[in-house]
Amino acid sequence: IGAGAARNLGTLSHEFFHTWNVERLRARSLEPFDFERANMSDALWFGEGFTSYYDDLTIHRAGLMDLDTYASGLAGMLNAVINSPGRRFFSPVEMSMQAPFVDAATSVDPHNRVNTFISYYTWGSAIGLGLDLTLRTRFNKTLDQFMRALWAEFGRTEVPYTVDDLRLALGRFTSDQGFADDFFARYITGREIVDYESLLARAGLLLRKVNPGAPTLGRVALQPADGGVVVASQTLIGSPLYEAGLDRGDLIVSLGGSTVATPADVQAIVAAHRPGDTLEVAFVQRGQSRTARVTLAEDDRLEVVPFENAGRELSRDARRFREAWLGSQVPAKASTR
Repeated sequence: IGAGAARNLGTLSHEFFHTWNVERLRARSLEPFDFERANMSDALWFGEGFTSYYDDLTIHRAGLMDLDTYASGLAGMLNAVINSPGRRFFSPVEMSMQAPFVDAATSVDPHNRVNTFISYYTWGSAIGLGLDLTLRTRFNKTLDQFMRALWAEFGRTEVPYTVDDLRLALGRFTSDQGFADDFFARYITGREIVDYESLLARAGLLLRKVNPGAPTLGRVALQPADGGVVVASQTLIGSPLYEAGLDRGDLIVSLGGSTVATPADVQAIVAAHRPGDTLEVAFVQRGQSRTARVTLAEDDRLEVVPFENAGRELSRDARRFREAWLGSQVPAKASTR
């Protein structure tokens, strides 16, 4: 499938799932419907996020996406959640309530959402993944079954739910209200994330750093400019450049005592060092020439790789777990003989 067709298929998968989730199984905070005012909801992590979780999962289960591509999608999602500074500021519930300001909204003022916001689509999808694998690991149940239970209680009846309704429903579904309360307190109204590394390992998927031991200035866009290299995107909280006081629009003149003219120059200087090394950076900020010390960090980008592609043995249990999760959910037809 080509890239364009894959994007269209993803949109189809997402919007088709909305036929159940949001169209009928919907949050009370979305009602009463008023198309002339913004709808603020605390449950978009579920309505949009869980729908997003089923996007690629459904396509893979249908045999239209291979395992490597699916794993790559998981990696993109987890990078966006695990490595984002936004988690220190808002929970998934609070991110959902920012929809009127970020979902197709246009701001004329500068903002710092790269540091303060994580899409409820993305974070909600990661929560769906974490809950699905947790249910399978701890209770021998699935998110598919939980969604069917919610459909029976709130979707078919068209009784709108609250976030507390979802929490209580998870307790009934697992017969463990303590688990449900803890899960919501930590991962829904709280800002923690589940242990994806161990959960994915149950399915023979390895969550690991892409370039362990590689030095970096942080995830930032650099562009050539007159007199040096300009920082073309906001620097992330906690990254080396941020901690050194640099931000979008600053012009890097030299790094480690060497002048720079292109992003490649910067990358070559960084690559010649190790995480923890400290370099002097000379830059121009708001018309003022400045110097600072920048301490290189380890590249924190993550990837998800099937065990068999990483030289690890895929056990029988892991293979069964993976197949139960990612395999087709369509029952085999009974023989006509």
